[in-house]
Amino acid sequence: MFDYDIIIRNGCLIDGTGTPGYTADIAIKNGKIARITKTITSSSPKVIDASRKIVSPGFIDIHTHCDKTILKNTNTRQALNYLFQGVTLVIGGNCGMAATNVADFSNQLNNGSIGINVGMLIGHNRVREAVMGCVDRYADDAELARMKEIVSNDMANGAFGMSTGLIYIPGAYCDANEIVELCKVVGKYNGIYTTHLRNEADGIMKSMEEASEIGRQSKIPVHLSHHKLVGKPMWGKSIETLNKISDFQNQGIDISFDQYPYSATSTTIDAFLPAWALEGSLQDTKNRLKDSKTREQILKTVIWNMKNTRGGGDPKNVVICNSPNKPEIEGKSLAQLTKENGQTPTCENASQMVLNLTIHGDVKCIFHCLDEKDVETVMKNKDGIVASDGVVVEFKQQNPHPRSYGTFPRVLSKYVRELKIISIEDAIRKMTLNPAKRLGLTDRGVLKEGAWADIVVFDPLEIQDMSTFEQPHQYAKGIDFLIINGVLTIDEGRFTGEMVGKFIKKPNEEIWEN
Repeated sequence: MFDYDIIIRNGCLIDGTGTPGYTADIAIKNGKIARITKTITSSSPKVIDASRKIVSPGFIDIHTHCDKTILKNTNTRQALNYLFQGVTLVIGGNCGMAATNVADFSNQLNNGSIGINVGMLIGHNRVREAVMGCVDRYADDAELARMKEIVSNDMANGAFGMSTGLIYIPGAYCDANEIVELCKVVGKYNGIYTTHLRNEADGIMKSMEEASEIGRQSKIPVHLSHHKLVGKPMWGKSIETLNKISDFQNQGIDISFDQYPYSATSTTIDAFLPAWALEGSLQDTKNRLKDSKTREQILKTVIWNMKNTRGGGDPKNVVICNSPNKPEIEGKSLAQLTKENGQTPTCENASQMVLNLTIHGDVKCIFHCLDEKDVETVMKNKDGIVASDGVVVEFKQQNPHPRSYGTFPRVLSKYVRELKIISIEDAIRKMTLNPAKRLGLTDRGVLKEGAWADIVVFDPLEIQDMSTFEQPHQYAKGIDFLIINGVLTIDEGRFTGEMVGKFIKKPNEEIWEN
């Protein structure tokens, strides 16, 4: 009879708190960390020699869109692109988007094995569309009441909070009061509010103020998603935005943020268009684009965005990564497509191409519109959180942003090992305890006795993101062992086939009434 299920010996433990690493052994029993001490001589059927390796809590990705793809098939349920990053828990439903309600999603997860732990946020866009459709107006009292019911049900079924994507439709059509009222419901369950800001370019300061005011009025924590500055006119202003966050915190507002370690964003091509042009169905948008005067109005906004925000001032900066209805354009930039159309790749001509591609629907792009120096400035902030903004990908399918394959190893290889702008202890804290605290989790994100055994063992000299924009489908390397809920999932760099992930609900807390 063995004393423990797994013993990890001789590793350098970096426990997630930010304190210096130390050498110790860890024993695992019944899914949890049973013992941490200098030397464990007890017996176990599996002993891992972690000499010259780092042992840390499994990484928690607080911002993903994994709910969109993880249930697609048996392969996506494995979530290998996250496992090979050392990620043990992902949170879906971000940016106001959610594949379905929380109860249905958890039931679908539980109807088959999954390789990774998954939690959910309520997507405000889904809630609003379910009640109002895609209409450009504020909610009336009856509609708001129905939205509150949906939010309450989702929170009761285990959501960690509610997310908004105020740059996306139909969330772009709401006012702050709608969000405040819904966040008050979230607050009854001690949930959080996460937001893709209404504007991440020239209006970022105003948008941050809107987010903080929502938190102040609703009295719940606020989390800013993928903090960044979009477009060359905003480059270098990350110091100002981080100071703004500090100002909010000094005012007593509980506010935090995450980031991904790349200087390119990714979203749908219709982000170039003004929100009013996307009201209703895709056919409604097509009809607007057929009208010459309306098209000209829309085009002006697209050209401005091409020059000043997501376009980065040059059509070559925008690359098609996903186009299910026109797959032959995947991997090509707007500059290439404009040339193929017999035109000079100016911002004006490429903007016409944007409108032409919008009518195909579901065209997703990668936008090289951020400044690497801003990425580094935000990375240095010890209180931030690392998050991918990625999805579970199907290997060799389409041309996804490399963040879905490499976010966490990239931080450890580029910003810790190569650039040395952040210590490994602080980097791991930004990947483990910081997101766990934001989610209200006390039994994950830290190495301590009694916590769930979500543990990653990696070589600090070998860990590396391999995925690139040109060749995205490459798993990260350097994750030697990964344990999820006490079960070995990656063993000597290979997937064991074990799929022991769970749907993780927000911890039960007493619900309070206004």
